[in-house]
Amino acid sequence: EMVLYYHELLRTFVIIGSGSLASEIRKFAESLAEMRLSPRQVMRLHLGRVEELVRGLGSRSSRHVLARADLLALEVMIYLAECFQQRETLSARRDG
Repeated sequence: EMVLYYHELLRTFVIIGSGSLASEIRKFAESLAEMRLSPRQVMRLHLGRVEELVRGLGSRSSRHVLARADLLALEVMIYLAECFQQRETLSARRDG
């Protein structure tokens, strides 16, 4: 389910950019954090979807997709890091 969701998020991001997708990207990252996926696992998910998306495209189209995909990966990782940081902060407050 998350794989299909991310595939559609990636496709949409490539087509329209990040402007109107910020809340969707944040929600997706929050879901990943709740599932306790590591950044490495998230990148594997990302790379798998990117490979599928560029399969059969020409070099110019592939470069466009890869450039946008890199931006999405960066945004997802930033939100994921923020989720982990918030969780750590809450845990420290409970323990301290």
